Amino acid sequence: MKILLTGAAGYVGTIIRRHLTEKHDVSSVDMVSSSDAVEFSYDLADAEAVKQLAQTVAPDVVIHAAGNKNIGFCEKHPDDAFRANCEAAINVAYTFGTIARIIYLSTDYVFDG
Repeated sequence: MKILLTGAAGYVGTIIRRHLTEKHDVSSVDMVSSSDAVEFSYDLADAEAVKQLAQTVAPDVVIHAAGNKNIGFCEKHPDDAFRANCEAAINVAYTFGTIARIIYLSTDYVFDG
């Protein structure tokens, strides 16, 4: 099975990647291009970049674990938080929703605003 893992350089992404690479063809993407865990570096909040990623990878499954989970940062920078956590998820869902199954991971933290 061909899997695209977003947020591959993050804590959760690293654990998922470690377990799935033994049995599946995993392509990893993150905004952090210097990580050994990252095959592709894309800004998922950029709709055109996500379309390009879809053409490059064409996965069967997308595990969307990307986003900014730093609560303090998100509370102080709501526009950046919206871009990382909402726009990116919308672009992934819109672009991959007709060609792949999507598994979306989110935080259990909810903050006002």
